[in-house]
Amino acid sequence: MRQYLGVFVGVMLGVVGALLFGQSKPPPAGSVAEEVEKAERLLRGAEREIRELGSDGMRARKRLRSQGAQNILNDIVSGKGASLDDVFGLTKPFLIDMSPLINRIRVKEEKEHFDGVAGRYGRKYDLTDRQQAGLREWLDQRAESNAAEFVNVLTNPKTTLLDMIKAGHDAERNIQGIDGFMEGQLSGQALADFKQDRMMERIESVEHESNGRLHRLDNLVELDPEQEDQLFYMMARGSQQYVPAMEIEGMTGSRLPMDTAQRNREIRTVLRPERIEVYDNAHIQGTNAVGGMIVAGPEGFQKSQYRKFNIRGEDLTPGDDYGMMREVMRRRFSRLVKDEAEGEEVVRPDLLLIDGGAGQLAEVLAVMAEMGVDDIAVVGVAKGPDRDAGLTPRKTLVASQGRPAPHARRTPPRHHPPTGAPPPRYLPPHPPNQSLAGPDLDPGG
Repeated sequence: MRQYLGVFVGVMLGVVGALLFGQSKPPPAGSVAEEVEKAERLLRGAEREIRELGSDGMRARKRLRSQGAQNILNDIVSGKGASLDDVFGLTKPFLIDMSPLINRIRVKEEKEHFDGVAGRYGRKYDLTDRQQAGLREWLDQRAESNAAEFVNVLTNPKTTLLDMIKAGHDAERNIQGIDGFMEGQLSGQALADFKQDRMMERIESVEHESNGRLHRLDNLVELDPEQEDQLFYMMARGSQQYVPAMEIEGMTGSRLPMDTAQRNREIRTVLRPERIEVYDNAHIQGTNAVGGMIVAGPEGFQKSQYRKFNIRGEDLTPGDDYGMMREVMRRRFSRLVKDEAEGEEVVRPDLLLIDGGAGQLAEVLAVMAEMGVDDIAVVGVAKGPDRDAGLTPRKTLVASQGRPAPHARRTPPRHHPPTGAPPPRYLPPHPPNQSLAGPDLDPGG
């Protein structure tokens, strides 16, 4: 058998060699085989070029990212600084490349959290095995949807860092629609208990959100108790979790929900300044210098409050607008500071408008800082650089970093503790036999 085995192997090698030789011969000119071979060569060449271009593109993208990182570093070192959006723009291509992995991670985390929700609901409302299986299936689908919504925002070329943060917050543990699902599964006392629990969860969320927003606003502007109440109601009605069935202590008027634009319009009506003081200086070729103050409020100009300051400073250079502004500010606020220190009733402006640019604004802020008056907003109104002679002058606003106060206080300002927050304002909700409407909350978060 061994002698035959060698012959068999030799024959097989000869057959294979003949086949390969036959395939290596060019096909007949003009035949279909020749056309097929040409097409295959072109296809292989195109695939090779695509791979090379892809390789070059990856190298180019890496170079661009490296250069972008270097530019941001240079800006930071030079003192220009860098915004979070700059950093996000640099890392966004990487995040997009990683989006499939991010999606799987978010789905896994959501499902792990929702397992706890399903177990808690199953025990609390005595769900049957079939109901628990249905709930787990619904929650798994919700987890997939939440992760997909986040990745869709992440991969959008126009997405900013704020968009991504908001999308992450909105998608995280979002079980919108759970009320409708559970109301289809439960009945009797279990259904009533579920509605009551869900209402209380929503109340706690709205209360926490509204108090947080109000506290942040109170850190920016000085609010009196009446304004705090009004704004709290507006924040509550503007929350996505708010429903009219909630009972809010002291709320009067409409109980309907408000969208963001409507809420912001309502807030501006509460925060409008009640006293605006406008200052300007004038002189006649350096002599007869005077400063003027006009006052406006919600009802218009208050002419009885107007005041003229005869500039008396002997050390002022004629026509020194900065020096004139310093004298006017010192005379206006020295008396106010003195009266407040003595417990006298004073009228504080909510906003100062200064006729002048950055120079005049800096002088005013320096005087106010010297006197300890740091809670009044100051805006300089300067003639724009592109104004046209003989035409209506264009103006440029130069805002200060002062803290605006939205109302004229008749007493020294109140101060909240840095970590304080307005107290809760909710009473128990209406009876739980009402169907819930609106976005849903995660009962465990």
